[in-house]
Amino acid sequence: MGRIVKWLVGLTLAAGLGWGGWWFAAAAGQQAALEGWLEARAAEGWQAEGRVEVGGFPTLFARRIDGPALADPVAGWAWQTDWLEAESPAWDPTDIALRLPDTQSFALPRARVAVTSTRFDGRLAVVPAIGLPLRRLGLEIASLALEGREGWQAGADRVSIDLARRTEGAPENTYALDLTADAVRLPERLLGELGMTGEAGLRIDGQVVTDRPLDLDVLETGIVGARTLVIREGRLTLGNAAIAARGRLDADAEGFAEGSLEIEARDWKRLLDALVDAGALDPRVADTVSRALGFAALLGGGDDLEITLGFSGGATRIGPVPIGGAPRLLPRRPATG
Repeated sequence: MGRIVKWLVGLTLAAGLGWGGWWFAAAAGQQAALEGWLEARAAEGWQAEGRVEVGGFPTLFARRIDGPALADPVAGWAWQTDWLEAESPAWDPTDIALRLPDTQSFALPRARVAVTSTRFDGRLAVVPAIGLPLRRLGLEIASLALEGREGWQAGADRVSIDLARRTEGAPENTYALDLTADAVRLPERLLGELGMTGEAGLRIDGQVVTDRPLDLDVLETGIVGARTLVIREGRLTLGNAAIAARGRLDADAEGFAEGSLEIEARDWKRLLDALVDAGALDPRVADTVSRALGFAALLGGGDDLEITLGFSGGATRIGPVPIGGAPRLLPRRPATG
């Protein structure tokens, strides 16, 4: 009996030492990988700062970056905050819980924004392969508040985002998207100029097939296109104004959208103007939609419309009538020879 006990004790100690050795080696590898990624970005001309620590022995990998700051001078964006935490079980380091502090700051080419929230948590799952392709990304944000350097303020009570890769019965690089934003508040000055009141809401339920996996390379280059875009439900509201869309678009040989969208719109012009002025909608996209809806209004639709937009040959049409260019789904191909 005593020999059996000694054997069990010895086996337990050996297993513990083996686990401990593996954990510390894996933790050191993760810290080196994170530090190496920051150094590689800095070598490419980015601002890439942050002090990396990995703890959580023996059951977790608790990664923490103090003072993270990233900026891509080519794309023109920058982000920084006080800390970022990414925690995962030691037996599955690819399933990561993300936590961010109550304050962050973003800078874009035309805006610098201070971001506050009472909750900014996420869940990130990646494939254990080169480039760490995305398996799932979820974000939950509560009491979101945005303040621009010019003094404008906006926000939302709740923002929920879920982006998940589909594999069974789906083309390669297929991702399902579910996005909801409740009680969205636009800048008061903008609403006053448009003569609008009330809160906005956004709901998107769809699917996208990208032209490449969503992985670290996409994060580093910011270049990705859509081969197929399916909108099962898309709805944007602001006060009494609303635009809803559903349909499917595929990229043609030149990268332009081909397919159709069913559009329902109410008091649509002021809503489009509000989105463009707030920087939430590309003016070129808004111009295409505005042309389509304006053409339908001339035919007697007024401010409440139900129309089908067709996209083919690089053009947007209502029936046989072209009313503007089609949106581009794939990036432009580089010129050759």
